[in-house]
Amino acid sequence: MLGTTRILGHRAAPRLFVSPRARLISTLGTQRVRKLPVHGLVLTPITSRNIWGFSSSKPTPPPAAAPVPESVSQPTELEPVSSVAIDAVPPSESLSETLTSSSPITDPSILSDASSIDTLTSALTPLQHGDLAALGFSSWWPTGFCYWLYESLNVTFHLPWFWTIVAGTAVTRILILPLFITSQQNSARLAPHQPELLKLRDELTALSTGPNKDPLAVQRVAVKQKKLYEKANVNMFPMLAMPFVQLPLQLGLFFGTRNLCQAPLEQMKWSGLEMMPDLTAVDPYYILPIASALLMQVQLHFSQQDMSANRETMANMINFFRVASVAGIWFMGSLPIGVNLQVFTSIALIAAQNAVLRIPSVRKICGIAPRIVDANAKPVTFKESWVNVKKYIADQQRLAEEQAKGKKW
Repeated sequence: MLGTTRILGHRAAPRLFVSPRARLISTLGTQRVRKLPVHGLVLTPITSRNIWGFSSSKPTPPPAAAPVPESVSQPTELEPVSSVAIDAVPPSESLSETLTSSSPITDPSILSDASSIDTLTSALTPLQHGDLAALGFSSWWPTGFCYWLYESLNVTFHLPWFWTIVAGTAVTRILILPLFITSQQNSARLAPHQPELLKLRDELTALSTGPNKDPLAVQRVAVKQKKLYEKANVNMFPMLAMPFVQLPLQLGLFFGTRNLCQAPLEQMKWSGLEMMPDLTAVDPYYILPIASALLMQVQLHFSQQDMSANRETMANMINFFRVASVAGIWFMGSLPIGVNLQVFTSIALIAAQNAVLRIPSVRKICGIAPRIVDANAKPVTFKESWVNVKKYIADQQRLAEEQAKGKKW
């Protein structure tokens, strides 16, 4: 006998509590499963049809339902079963996709802030060779050398970015140290001839400017000056080349560090030092700008003592830089901490370098002549510098008027 059977009961079957997190590929085996109580159910045939017309057999009544223990009738929850096991997250998926799709995170603030997850992932990723160039930090100017130097130190030695800036600044000082020592050697040899050299320079200035110019006399003074350099065994090329080598490197480090901090490079937000965790932020307490200004005063003090003669022009320039270093605290305070760290490190290394080269034993090893200290030389005060500035402006104005009167229209 063919037929269908309907299940009738006095209570509806409870729904299963299947978590949607277990749904990966197929949950057909878990979505429609219901644990039905069978105690007290009656199985009745829906239809009973005989396909043989001459048969006289009667349908047999259904057997009585067997008693079922009471514990079976209670609905139970099924554990979610997934048809596919999760072996591993594919490497192509990002951290944010993995967290939002399969990780059981219930805090909506964490899941909604996907940008913070991406930022954290990029910040924890160390740089590789060529990453700065891929980000656009490459140039044939001195700033390009700064980018390359920082990247090489950071990738090769795995340094935090705080020490990467310090090491990069130290490397530039080491690179120009031989040229600096050569310049100091020539300056020390020329120190005993400074009075005569200053006299020749004043004479050369008087003959090359003003209404009474004499080209032949200028050439004669230039020949005397050249013979004086030969007598002192001085090569002027290292002395003249020193500013043209040092200044581009210092400016390249300054602007290169500023560009990396202002971009900002995400890795520089994790400096590796607890006191200064974010190198792209601004120092609200002006600690590094004030320290840089104090070190600048120390460096200028050393420079003033190293002057072999009371050269008024150099003394006025030192006073100008004293004022500029103090006035620049406000400007440096508006720059990121990474830039202030680079400036502070550079000034500290220059001051330490000059202090070491003042030691007689070190000067002897480096082939630098002993220092000549003029006991009668007095430092120029700020008031005297201001008077000299006004005098220089008045002299230039008078010279321009004399040139205008003597010019033939």
